[in-house]
Amino acid sequence: MGEPAAKSSTYDVIVVGSGPAGISAAINVANRKRTVAVMGGQAPFGRIRKAHSIPNYPGFTFASGEELAAAFMRHLEEFDVPLIGEKVSKISRADGEFVVFSEREVYHAGAMVLATGVYREAEIEGEEELVGQGVSYCVTCDGRLFAGRRGAFISYAPQGEEEASALAEDYGVEVTYLPLYQGDYRLPEGVRVLPGARPTRLARVDGHMRVSLPGEDLQVDAVFIYKNSVSPRTLL
Repeated sequence: MGEPAAKSSTYDVIVVGSGPAGISAAINVANRKRTVAVMGGQAPFGRIRKAHSIPNYPGFTFASGEELAAAFMRHLEEFDVPLIGEKVSKISRADGEFVVFSEREVYHAGAMVLATGVYREAEIEGEEELVGQGVSYCVTCDGRLFAGRRGAFISYAPQGEEEASALAEDYGVEVTYLPLYQGDYRLPEGVRVLPGARPTRLARVDGHMRVSLPGEDLQVDAVFIYKNSVSPRTLL
């Protein structure tokens, strides 16, 4: 493994986001002999590293998040792609190029790739602290870990019904669905729906998750949360 590539202030391409999509984009740019850097925020691979076991990433059967992050880093180093641990705060356009502002420096690029993933701002007390410890945003990633157990599914949009249905039907999870929107709920028989029950707090107690609702507490094994993504265009 070589030394990490030194960063510059100007690149042919800057990739914002250090998840699988961002790493793949950067490697493909470097393979075409263009200069490229990945801006991965203050904690690159942060979400990936939290995963205990990843069963569905090609070529890495049941790898841990740490193992996958290390493999990403090795691949970047092999292609001399710097990983810049700075959060992008703004992107503007000037004189035919992109100007990228971080909390430390200003960078320039001829082209941008925005691979920021799904934006999920924690809105429930305890949510952010418990990601990877009972709170998940991905049924495909984590549903099998809770097969045959109890789960709460908090959804901010109707699209969450498909994910909750998969959790119940594909993994046999006993699902309590908490919709934070109005509508007709299309869910499998056996899924308990509590419309209007807005969670106020998530906590981990005696190895289980406690979901605090007005007038009731749920005790489950996992809490899945679905939120609409925010377009990366908000950076521009």
